[in-house]
Amino acid sequence: MGTSRLSSRHARASTLELGTSKQTSQPSPEQVMPEIGKNTAFIQSALHRACFMAYVMTYLDTSYRDGSRAWPWFQRLPVWRLYCRYIKGQVITTVPLDPHRQYIFAAHPHGIATWNHFLTMTDGCRFLSRIYPRPRLDLGATVLFFLPLVKEVLLWLGCVDAAAATANAVLERGFSSLIYVGGEKEQILTERGRDLVVVLPRKGFCKLALRYDCPIVPAYAFGENDLYRTFNYFKGLQLWVARALKLACPPCWGLPLLPFLPLPVPVTVVMGAPLSPRREERAGGDMGGSRGGEPTREEVEDLHARYVEALTALFDTHKVRFGGRGPGARLEVR
Repeated sequence: MGTSRLSSRHARASTLELGTSKQTSQPSPEQVMPEIGKNTAFIQSALHRACFMAYVMTYLDTSYRDGSRAWPWFQRLPVWRLYCRYIKGQVITTVPLDPHRQYIFAAHPHGIATWNHFLTMTDGCRFLSRIYPRPRLDLGATVLFFLPLVKEVLLWLGCVDAAAATANAVLERGFSSLIYVGGEKEQILTERGRDLVVVLPRKGFCKLALRYDCPIVPAYAFGENDLYRTFNYFKGLQLWVARALKLACPPCWGLPLLPFLPLPVPVTVVMGAPLSPRREERAGGDMGGSRGGEPTREEVEDLHARYVEALTALFDTHKVRFGGRGPGARLEVR
């Protein structure tokens, strides 16, 4: 009897110990939740790092030199029509452009942010679908292709680096191209209500036109310089900083509450008649992309002079109707 009682007591004690061990081995919800939170945070951190590294790897490709990431679908999104409505944008051509021919579009003015470029590198104003439906790769400042998001938008819109080697490669492949001739200097000198272009020392686009027998189309964007209120002091210092950093950031402001957005000023891009690179056009150069030989200094000077004359005439013809300027307004050419 005694032995059976002792064994039964030991059995009950072992059962209680087993139950207690089972209860203590199972963590409580309060213990589990922090562990889950730590695991989730680790997974999120790993995903963020992976996404960051994947994005950094995109800077190793050469799409900003060859235009391989141009996306026609993106260029024709309906949002670009809304943008054109906001700034009352339009593109006017004084003569029809041949879609089978290659052109260099020499554009002015640069303005603060070249908002007029969106009128021609998208289909918001029907430029790509109706006016000139030919593949085009436009030149942009190198620094823009190292800015997150800005880089992607420009690549999808068909922009490439403005280096000389890239420009030659684009034209060699038969693409048309738009070039902002005045560059960062013209951007720094932007003043609201003032029409100024920097073109006298810029002759590289003329050399390209002669080298590839590619006509130049002068283009002027009326209203571009009026999209922002500008800080018109210390221009020399601003130019020095732009040269030193290879980046132009002129002080300006647009809308009162959203100063980075442009004012709702009508912008009209007017394109003049194409200028033949040489006074006697070479045969066989109609399709573009073929070499016309290395230009001579005299040929470059002649084409450059004709371009400045055509640009000035284009401004004078349309300054009242599209620019809102008086009959006495003149284009400052530097």
